[in-house]
Amino acid sequence: MKARLLISGHPDFPGPNALEAFVRAHARGGLTIRDADMFARTMKEGVIVAIIDDDNALIAMSAILPLEHGEFEMGAALVRGDMTGFSLQRYMIAARLAAAAERSLVAPEKLYAGALQSDAGAGSRAMIEINGFSPIDFDEVPKILQDECLTCTKTAHRPDGERCCYKYYRACGRRPESAALPARVELTNRRDGRVLTLVLSHP
Repeated sequence: MKARLLISGHPDFPGPNALEAFVRAHARGGLTIRDADMFARTMKEGVIVAIIDDDNALIAMSAILPLEHGEFEMGAALVRGDMTGFSLQRYMIAARLAAAAERSLVAPEKLYAGALQSDAGAGSRAMIEINGFSPIDFDEVPKILQDECLTCTKTAHRPDGERCCYKYYRACGRRPESAALPARVELTNRRDGRVLTLVLSHP
């Protein structure tokens, strides 16, 4: 089984409508739905990573989304249910950070990330921390993200006493070893033993 990891700007990269359709079809947990307009803006101002199979069907996607005042959010990764278990999030984080650095997209102090505070977000929080992000107080979170919490309906994920279901982080200046991105990697699914060859496709 093979798949390609694409970075926005690649000629085979899915369009904004395809990205929105994928999110609406496969969103789960605490993922915030983004629409085609936001994905179109992100293709111009931020970074989107997509993983596609041999039929060009989306397997997974994630983005560094523009916010306000030069701030960016490293959004949650979304992996199609039947393709979880390959640790694809690790490579999508590495690809986003590498592309952002290559494009001089954002200063570390203006790059934020978040993940559910509940047990469901444990893996995502670990990946964020491994990649050099430090936890911050909710008061330090960009206002646009704080405002989203006011209209959020995912209160079941919010721990008692917390203002938001997400734990937020800010990037630091160093780029960790774990952010190195191989050109090709063989991944074994930790649940069923399937093997996936993941190839980084350059524009």
